[in-house]
Amino acid sequence: MISFSSDAPNFSQVGEVRPSAPLLPARTLEQAIQDDFATIAEVRGVKVEHENGEMLVRIGVDNPEQALRYKIYDKQASLIEAFPELLFDFSLVSAE
Repeated sequence: MISFSSDAPNFSQVGEVRPSAPLLPARTLEQAIQDDFATIAEVRGVKVEHENGEMLVRIGVDNPEQALRYKIYDKQASLIEAFPELLFDFSLVSAE
């Protein structure tokens, strides 16, 4: 349950901490992008770099047919929509 108070500038979560609850490591945006594209079985790898204010995303595939390209394009559009403040440069590259 989340409770809000006009006396406190921040919100706090009220609840019981269970020692058995697994702690998941924080993911970077780069890791999240790689994980998102990894859901497409034909994607062999994803490299994410930063250059001149752009996020360069290289998606490694072997002989991408039209249906595969459309799956990849859908992921790209979702990322652009989710992060409108970022500049993306997506490229399909030969898988190594």
